[in-house]
Amino acid sequence: DLIIEAVRDKRQKNSKFNKFLEDQTKHPELNLQQLEGFQIMPVQRVPRYELLFANYLSETPKDHVDHSKLTEALDTIKSVAKHINESKMAEENAKMMLQLQNLIGSKYRIIQPHRKLIFSEPMKVKWIGSGPTTRLSSAHVYLFTDTLLLTTKAKRRPHSKELSVLAFLELRDFLGISVLPPEEGTETYFGIKVTMNDTKVLHVYASDDIKRKKWIHYLLTTMNDAVQGADAFNKNSGFREKRREANKQLDEGEDSNSPKVDRLRRQTVS
Repeated sequence: DLIIEAVRDKRQKNSKFNKFLEDQTKHPELNLQQLEGFQIMPVQRVPRYELLFANYLSETPKDHVDHSKLTEALDTIKSVAKHINESKMAEENAKMMLQLQNLIGSKYRIIQPHRKLIFSEPMKVKWIGSGPTTRLSSAHVYLFTDTLLLTTKAKRRPHSKELSVLAFLELRDFLGISVLPPEEGTETYFGIKVTMNDTKVLHVYASDDIKRKKWIHYLLTTMNDAVQGADAFNKNSGFREKRREANKQLDEGEDSNSPKVDRLRRQTVS
């Protein structure tokens, strides 16, 4: 991708280079194929080989002498394809994180060797208790492998793309999450309650129920991974007990007279 972008940039800035490439496409043997088409051919060939060997294997009897070798070849091609896809995703993830780091400045260090961006979405947020804002406000929420970042447009430069950080939260401090019932007279229908550290609670609101379910899925999965992957917290049984107690209180505090609300609890690390 970087090479393709470099060629595209060169073509835009250098008219002679661009004309040279355009002239080359007129050769009959190139069949009007642009340079960019040749650049992505190596990547495109891998899935084609995967389909080819899969077809070969499906037509080859299991007792045939070539069956085991075809199976081995197909597994190898699948492994290469998976590596290419993962490398491409990692590169795109790193690029997005670098762009985000540039937008928020150097006060908060987003880029870390272990950190990846999992999901991001514009949402409404509100703190219950102490926090940067107790009013419902707009924010762009970024979920990483170990943190949750809340940002908004920089007020000092409203016409720029710069972002101000509302909160930068460690997932290890999250005790539990649950579904919020809709608040009457407001547009906050698709809320998620995030309980943190016994002192404050964060409410985040998605634009629809599908996105809320997506956020719940990503939050639960990432929170579990963050706790299980941190040796310091795996050894901290007190942290586990606090999380268990918080979830128990959430369950016991549900109003039995209110409409049925699906409650999703933080999974406890055993």
